[in-house]
Amino acid sequence: LTALNNIMTALKENGIKEDQISLDYFTAHPSYDYSSSHNPIGYYSKSCLSLDIFNLENISNYITTLTENGATSICNICYKISNMEEEYSNALSQALENAKTKAYKLFQTENLKICGIREESIYSTNNLCREYVDNLSSSLVGKVEIEARVNVIFKQA
Repeated sequence: LTALNNIMTALKENGIKEDQISLDYFTAHPSYDYSSSHNPIGYYSKSCLSLDIFNLENISNYITTLTENGATSICNICYKISNMEEEYSNALSQALENAKTKAYKLFQTENLKICGIREESIYSTNNLCREYVDNLSSSLVGKVEIEARVNVIFKQA
């Protein structure tokens, strides 16, 4: 618990508010000395925190803060966008425009009427990778991709 308290204190000192930190799980298991006997010699614990960070400029500092204060692993860094619905609506509109352009080229006329539209899939991905440069410094690079697909039925008007 000391490491967890150190991490929480350090995060707050670095501008992370308490409502941006959530404890996903905490486990504790006895540790045994198997060389001489099967008596417990202490406990092994694992804690998992989630952080909601809105200013990505400081993500490197937050990761450093975590590791310097006892975090032994950092995983599942996930980028999200706050206006996902709006961005997905834009992607749907672009998918429809793309379908219209292809139909107009295929039929060589703009005299087409949309008879039906079906949304085929929703695709959103995010990733984080560490990019290394020649001087061995590193920066964190993240990306969110949103894709929308539609199946459009046209008929000539």
